[in-house]
Amino acid sequence: MTPIVSVIMPAFNAQDYIKEAIESILSQTFTNFEFIIIDDCSNDKTSQIIKSFHDSRIIYLKNPSQLGLAKSLNKGLHLAKGIYIARMDADDISDSKRFELQVKKMEEDKQLALLGTWFKMIDHSGKTITICQTPTDYKQIVTSLKTSNQFAHGSVMIRKKCLKKVGFYQTNLLAEDYELWLRISKAYKVANLPKTLYSWRLIPSLEFVQKQYKRKLDVRRSFLKQQSSDKKAEIKRLDDKIKAKITRQDFTKELNILLFDLLVYSSYKHALDLGFKGIKKSKANTKTFFLTFLAAILVVTPRFITKSLLKIKRQLVF
Repeated sequence: MTPIVSVIMPAFNAQDYIKEAIESILSQTFTNFEFIIIDDCSNDKTSQIIKSFHDSRIIYLKNPSQLGLAKSLNKGLHLAKGIYIARMDADDISDSKRFELQVKKMEEDKQLALLGTWFKMIDHSGKTITICQTPTDYKQIVTSLKTSNQFAHGSVMIRKKCLKKVGFYQTNLLAEDYELWLRISKAYKVANLPKTLYSWRLIPSLEFVQKQYKRKLDVRRSFLKQQSSDKKAEIKRLDDKIKAKITRQDFTKELNILLFDLLVYSSYKHALDLGFKGIKKSKANTKTFFLTFLAAILVVTPRFITKSLLKIKRQLVF
């Protein structure tokens, strides 16, 4: 029987979380799917964990050499037999009703090419950091896409025939998902389901700060390339910044943004740990010290007091 949904999940050194990710897919209430798992040359126990599952819907592939996320995704897309493509990341969790509700919506609205969901950010232990309620209306999404990504990559379901028309992932980008959403949204209708059906794992680290900074530059570059032909100088500037080593000033600014967000999310211990790491690596300025000090206070302060403390305006910090 031809599957209705093809789930594509690349994995690299995902031994800590991939078991939970696979279980969340295999426990879907909608069962007519194939599950393409692509091991991108992991050197931990990822392969063993994948092989421990004996489910006929799983198609296991191992890349002979490391391809990276975008090329691994394209490899899976070429093999996919389903009407719809569902993304999944190897360290995340899908709600058991995710596919059921997404397929239902896609069947109801034949004009819809891309459908994400609301999602929650979780930490390494699975504890909720915050819930992200992204725009659901097409016009609002298109407007918001001008400045930032409006979809959790692992949460999306895409109509395959539409994906074939706009083309697969570009493989030379850091924000390959965002660039694809821009192309799809220019040609077709897109939406987010107003239900929290996906858990995206955020593990704050100095490495994440650097990647996030580069991704933001790539998001801006991708938007300018698609929307304007008179921004060559700015595109060139962004190209150079992406290729260059991140400056201490830019790194610290991005670190402070993440620290502030963690405080807003009431993730005080994560903020405290990350702040100390930044200070230890000499990646800090006075704002970093202030945010780290605030995190330390909030860790030991009763919750009814922290609510009033966090009314500090963002512009006072940055």
